[in-house]
Amino acid sequence: MRIIILILIFFLPLTLSAQEFNFQFEPEAFPVEIDGWQTFSPWAGGYSETAPDFCDIDADGDLDLFMGRFNPNVCHYRNVGTANSPDFIFYSFAYDSLISLADYMSNPDFWDFDSDNDYDALIGDGYVTYVENLGDQANPDFTSTRDTLFDIDGSIVFGRHVSIVDIDADLDGDLICGEYQGHLQFYRNVGTPDSSAFYLEDDNWLGINVGGNNGNADPDFVDIDNDHDYDLFIGERYGKIWSLLHYLIHCDSLIAIIAGESTTHTSYLSLRGSKATKQSRPKTSETATLLPPTDAAQTSPSPRTRPPRTTGI
Repeated sequence: MRIIILILIFFLPLTLSAQEFNFQFEPEAFPVEIDGWQTFSPWAGGYSETAPDFCDIDADGDLDLFMGRFNPNVCHYRNVGTANSPDFIFYSFAYDSLISLADYMSNPDFWDFDSDNDYDALIGDGYVTYVENLGDQANPDFTSTRDTLFDIDGSIVFGRHVSIVDIDADLDGDLICGEYQGHLQFYRNVGTPDSSAFYLEDDNWLGINVGGNNGNADPDFVDIDNDHDYDLFIGERYGKIWSLLHYLIHCDSLIAIIAGESTTHTSYLSLRGSKATKQSRPKTSETATLLPPTDAAQTSPSPRTRPPRTTGI
C-alpha cells in the first residue's frame, strides 16, 4: 500500500503537467442584461477613453462600429443585424492596419478619399494617420501602409480627435480636429473630389474651448433636427457633451449654440441659389448663444448620414 502511495505521489504531477488546457476567447459567452437592455459582446472586455465611430464598412445597409481607445489599435464590431435593429458582434481588437502611427491612442473616422467607392480611414492621435482601403465596398482591406497626413504647406496635420464632414457643400471631406487643449482646428479641403488637399484655415475654430488646457475636444457632426444641415456635438474629457453647435451652411452666417463662455465667430460661407460657395474673406460675424451643460441624461444623436463618397487624397 505504501508503495502504491509513493508511486501516485511521484507520477501524478507528471500526468497533470502533461495535460493540455486550451482556452478560447468567447466575447458572446452568455448574455448580460442591464435594466432590461441586453448588452452587445458583454465579455469582450472594457476600454479606456473610448472613441466610437459608425460606418457601413461592408456596404450591407447597416452601420458597423469601430472603437478607438487608449491604445493605438482600433477595435471593430461587425453589425450582423439590420439598420433598424443592430446587433454588434465583436470582430477584432486590432483591425488590419488601423493603428495610429503616434502609437498612443486611436480615434478613427472614415471617408472615401480616393473615389473608389469604399471608405478609407483617418486616425487621430496627436497627429493624424491615413490608412487606405485596398478592398472594395463589400470586402474592406486595411492592410495598406499607414501614412502621416500632411497639409498643403507640408506640415503635419495635428488632431487628437478627427471628424470628416463636407462642411462647405463642395462634395469633398473637410477635416475638423479636436485637440487635447480643448479647442478645434479647421482644415478646409481645397482640393478636388479626386485629390484632397487640406489647408489649415483656422487653428482655433469658432473660438470654442471645452475645458481649458485639457478639455480633449472630440467633435462629431449630424443633422440632429432633420433640417438638411450639420449640427455639431463636442465630447470632452469629463464625459459631458457640449450642447448643440448649429452650423447652418444654407445661410449667410454661422449660428453657434454652445455651452461655456460667449464667443464671437465669423462665417466663411454664403448661399448662391442652392449651393454654398467659399469666400476668401470673412463676411459676417455672429455672437454665440449659450446653452449650459447639464448632467441630465441626453438622447444620443443618430450616426450621421454621410454625403456621397466622392473625395480623393
